[in-house]
Amino acid sequence: MLDKRKALKKLREAREESGEAKPLEVDAPTQAPAMGFTAAVGTPVASDEIDCPRCAERIKARALECRYCGHVMSKAKRSKDRKAKAPPHHVTTSSPGLAAVLAFFVPGLGHIYCGKIAFGIGYMIAVPVLFLVGGGLGLFGLFKTGGVEAAAGGLVVLYGASFMLYVWQIIDAYSTASKP
Repeated sequence: MLDKRKALKKLREAREESGEAKPLEVDAPTQAPAMGFTAAVGTPVASDEIDCPRCAERIKARALECRYCGHVMSKAKRSKDRKAKAPPHHVTTSSPGLAAVLAFFVPGLGHIYCGKIAFGIGYMIAVPVLFLVGGGLGLFGLFKTGGVEAAAGGLVVLYGASFMLYVWQIIDAYSTASKP
């Protein structure tokens, strides 16, 4: 029985690869469905059909049992075959270059473009805040202490952190868009 199934499957695959017409379904009167109707000879096989696991004949995907050998189909087998034939979901990909350019002009916009909205909003807030806090502390150090050295220290540390975060978010937007 198993050899017959393999042989039928190979024959069907060979016909499909060679470009011959699809196999035709023929119902014998002794194997009529429960309703008493038989399909016309020469009816093309529908696309919602699967192979019977026991006899390798084509049957409807929603069939409860094989009309040729009587094999009872399990729900898992029917649902697995339907999922296998389902069309793939539409997958959108982000352009890494565009994500980097957007992040260059507006920090966080590259991440929002890639669908990482929380990261994008975080970068939109963090980069300007670090920049403004660095400037504020630098001015505070300049006026409070009167020394340029104190002001320069605050500027270098916070402006440096702001610049590093700015560059990092551009690189991160590029790498996020590169992932599938």
